[in-house]
Amino acid sequence: MGRSPTDARRLPRYPMSSSVDRFIQLALSSLHRTVTEAVQQWFDHHPLMAWLLGHPWVSVALLGITVILLWGLLGAIARLAQYAWISALRLPIWLGWWIILRLGRFLQSQWITSVARQQLDADSPQQRLTDIAQRLDALRTEQDALLTEVRSLLDQLPPMPNLPPSNDKSSD
Repeated sequence: MGRSPTDARRLPRYPMSSSVDRFIQLALSSLHRTVTEAVQQWFDHHPLMAWLLGHPWVSVALLGITVILLWGLLGAIARLAQYAWISALRLPIWLGWWIILRLGRFLQSQWITSVARQQLDADSPQQRLTDIAQRLDALRTEQDALLTEVRSLLDQLPPMPNLPPSNDKSSD
């Protein structure tokens, strides 16, 4: 087999035996044929890709559109990840605030029930009668003090000239 000038460029020339050289050439040509056939079969099954390779400007435009779409997709994924991290970091704060509010409402309801229970206990008939009697006693004491003060103020006033003296003895 004769060698072409392109074969000499592909493989460096080393002093080898001709059988090893032939084996390498056979292996390389077999590999080249296999890859070429596989690519050709793939292009036969995907004619659009073969057409795109035949029209490089369309390929460049489609590649640009693909890059833009992928860039937008990656941006959306980044925003989603950012939102997820921010939500994960805010979650303990929200949870703590929710627990504080629930605990406050629970304690408030417990306090209101306790106060209502105390008022019910305080509003028993015997307790109520005792409270009324104490208030009436305090009012009677205050009334007596006010009547004494009114009498002393009336005694200090000079008699009115045009009024006849009163014959009422109930004021003594």
